[in-house]
Amino acid sequence: MARNSAVPVALAVPFALYALWAVWAGVRAELAAPVVPAAGAAPDEKKHAEARARAEKFARDVRATAAVALGVRGPAPGDRIEDADCLALTRAAAARAADLTDLEQFLSGAERPAYTGRLKDRFAEWHSVRPKRL
Repeated sequence: MARNSAVPVALAVPFALYALWAVWAGVRAELAAPVVPAAGAAPDEKKHAEARARAEKFARDVRATAAVALGVRGPAPGDRIEDADCLALTRAAAARAADLTDLEQFLSGAERPAYTGRLKDRFAEWHSVRPKRL
């Protein structure tokens, strides 16, 4: 008889642990959520304006970063980016753009190319030993 009751208990323990974990996760999520204002309370216009300004600034940074990355170019003076992640992405895209421009100049056979990328010394060396076109 004891053996028959051990099986349901053994199956109930993992289920009980899972139920406790689900309740704990729900409580954590509830504590992380912002406080909802009371019904009929006036919205805080100052906080709303600050949040809107931050969102608009971030949207401008993302648009500028996308323009640099999709345009395969370096940042222009008008591309003022303040967000650290967007700035890092912009710098990486600008470095890649310089490398691609160097490759384009090398493959096109330009007479006096101005290499600016990471491999500028290597491209200059390859350009000096490249056979002249007829």
